[in-house]
This record gives sequence, C-alpha cells and structure tokens, in this order.
Amino acid sequence: MRPPMILTTSVPPPQPPSAPTSLPSPPSSTLRLAYLSLESSAPYQNYDSSTQAVGPIPPALLSLVASSVFAACPRAPPFSHVSLALFDARRGERPPDPEAYHGVLLPGSLDCSYSTPKQKPWIQELREYINSKIRPAEIPTIGICFGHQILSNSAPSGSSIKNPAGTQAGLSSSTLTPAGAAAFPTLPASLSLLCSHGDVVGKLPPAADCLAGNDTVCEVQLSGYRKRAPSLRPYFALTVQSHPEYSCSEAGFGVISTFIRGTAEAGQITKEQAEERIAAIDRAECDRCSQLLMDAYVSHLFLPLPKGHSDLPGVAHLPSISPLLYVGNERAAAFNKHSYDTVISTTTPVSLTGDPDPNLSTHAVLFDDTEDAASQTPEAAREHFLEGARLVDAAVKAGKRVLVHCEWGQNRSCAVCCAYAVLFAGWSADDAVAYVRERNLADRLYEGQGRDGDSGGAMHNKLFVDLIVGLA
Repeated sequence: MRPPMILTTSVPPPQPPSAPTSLPSPPSSTLRLAYLSLESSAPYQNYDSSTQAVGPIPPALLSLVASSVFAACPRAPPFSHVSLALFDARRGERPPDPEAYHGVLLPGSLDCSYSTPKQKPWIQELREYINSKIRPAEIPTIGICFGHQILSNSAPSGSSIKNPAGTQAGLSSSTLTPAGAAAFPTLPASLSLLCSHGDVVGKLPPAADCLAGNDTVCEVQLSGYRKRAPSLRPYFALTVQSHPEYSCSEAGFGVISTFIRGTAEAGQITKEQAEERIAAIDRAECDRCSQLLMDAYVSHLFLPLPKGHSDLPGVAHLPSISPLLYVGNERAAAFNKHSYDTVISTTTPVSLTGDPDPNLSTHAVLFDDTEDAASQTPEAAREHFLEGARLVDAAVKAGKRVLVHCEWGQNRSCAVCCAYAVLFAGWSADDAVAYVRERNLADRLYEGQGRDGDSGGAMHNKLFVDLIVGLA
C-alpha cells in the first residue's frame, strides 16, 4: 500500500477556509487523524487513491475539527495543527496500525452499510477491520452517516436498515436523550443538522447509547460506544447520522443542495419544493449546532482534559441551595451569557477567546484565592463572602438566575455560594461545602478537579472552609 496522502491545516483554521496543505510530515504538535474514505463519486466525493483526487468532504471536516480544537482552549490550543491521513477504504486501504493516530474518522458513503460481502466486498472488509482493530483497542472514532451505521452494523447484535421513513435530504431536528444531555452538557436540547441518507441504525448493540434521536424519521441520530472500563469520558466512539460538514463550509452546503435537488429529480418532491427547502434552511442555526456537536465530540475523544479555567460550559448547578443558583469558571459567563440574569464576578470574566471582558459582570466582588494571610487577611476574605452572599440573596429573591464565578469555579465562587447557603438558606457549613463539592464533580470535568484523592477540587482552600464554618 502506498503512503497515504496527508492534508494539514492550522489551529485555528484560516477564515475563510483555504485549501489544506498536502504534507508528507505534519508539524510535531499535530492532532493526527486517520481518514477512511468511503466514497469516490460526486456529490459526496471523498478521496480516490487511483487518481489522487480529493473531493469537498475531507477539507470540510478538517476545517471543522481544527475549529473544535481551537474552541476547546483558545488561549493555548493543545495542538497547533490538525492532519488527515487519507486511506481509500474502497480500494482496501486502511491504517495498518490505527493506534499510530490520535483517532479515526469514518465519513459517509453512497453505499449501504448492510450490503452483503458478495455485493460489496470492501464493506465486509471494513466491518472486519472495525472488529479486529478499532473496537478491541477502543480507538477514538467519529462516525458520520454511513460511519454511524457501520459501527452499529458491524457489532454482533447491532444493525442498520433501510429507513422506514424513506430517503431524507435537508434539515433534520433531533432531541437529546437523558444519556446525551448527561454526557454533553454543552449541547442544546434540540439539534438542527443537515442530512442526506436512505438508511438508519436499526438497533444499537448493548454497549452503545442513543444520545439523540427523532421518533419520526431517525430514532438514533447520535450514538456513543462505551469503553469497557469506567472512565470520566465514557465513550471511545461517537457517531451522528446527519452531516455536520455540510453546514460549516460553502462546499459542504453545495453537496446537501445537490442531494435535495436529487430528490426532485427522483420524483419525491417538485423542483419548486426542492428550491424552497434549500432556501428555508437556517444556515446560522445549523452552523451553530454542527460546530457545537463537533466541539463536544472532538474534546471527548481526542483532546486532553481541560484545566479548570477552560472546560465548557464550566458551570455547576446548585439546585438544592436554590434552583436559580449556578457556580462557574471565568469563561462561564461568556459561554452562557443569555442564560443568567445576574453575574457576580470574583475575578474578571473572560470572553470565549480568552480576553478579559468586565462587561460580562453584573457585580464585581474581586478578591484573591489564597491561604496566605500576608496577601489577604481572613477578615477581608470574610467581608467579600458576605458581600457576595447578599448580592446572591437579592437576586434570588427577585427571581433572577444567578451565576457566581471565579477563575476555576472552585474556591472564591464556591465560598460565596456556601456563605449564601449558610446565612440565607439555613444550611450548615459542612453540608454546604460537601454539596458544592458534589455538584462540581457531577456537572464538570477538567484536569485538577479533585477526583481520585488529589489535592484540587471545589473548596480545597482550607482558610475559606474555616471561614464558612465560622459563619454558622
């Protein structure tokens, strides 16, 4: 097998997107992904190794992944570049050692994932590759459309079938399941994505979860394949029936437009209806949902855990203290700026690109996170707790949703919330501290969070804990 063609782009990708660079050796700080091309025909052309022709889909997905890497930590992205090593799976090309890559992308195809070995030998070879290489080693994998279906179809008790609702082309709406909402709190409850498919997942294997669906046309829109061992990130493969790459590039939108017009040529709708369907697509909303989905998938599968000031949405809900109360990190106000009526800042909040933005604050109660009495006296810290607690109380009594934040969302902001719980909500100090720790672990996920007995985590500042106990 000849060496794969490698496409590379920077993090963040150029805007507007430019043609990716073909390099024999990407830079060392590169997220390296193996891309299994499953289609060589227009309009969903991927990669044809016989002609070295690259269609619109690999560059669109490359740019989308690079944008997701940047979104995970704009101030210090974990990779400077993203590369795709292109393998023409239809011609028997597959990475001999997929563990040499950070992960695998399985995109769409015009073929049926349930084709028999006699009909499509390459599809049976792909099933065998998934079951011999990807599944046993739990290689991080994103499956899109055909890739979504083949991961289910290749499992002993999973299946893919012809869509009972008929061929779909255009806008697809789906709702997160409880499993999807728990795994990906950054995703909206309802997703608007672009789709083109005649098949669907018929039955997920027992080791997979349905993360989103639509009871009418696609019951399994998103799925996650669980790791064998418990993990903070429980899935090794994440899939989507729709096509996020259609939304975030002009070339991708051209592909879905072609598919929609194809349904008119097939007599399913009129030409006028096809043009109306294309014109009615809310591209901004589809772009938003597609990018958020890829952000969630890329972070879960390919990126290191963020530090405490970088996880998104960076918020823990404290409903037992008050259904209106949230505690978060320095990025929480920017990420959820339409979710809160009042933002109480104990440090200056930052925008999603990492720039200080004091305009995100409703009230600023700025103080240090320190146990050193020389830089901040206990009396001064206590006064800040009291000021913050009074502001929380006023907002809650006015029926306002309140975010209290600091840099990591661990000590200063949690101390203010604990002070409110003790002084205004009738909690004991011990119960309040234990509860904010519990909610931090339940709602957030980042490096240094205090799991497994390390020294970090919510309310690990012993001086602050002692001061909260002293309020009771």
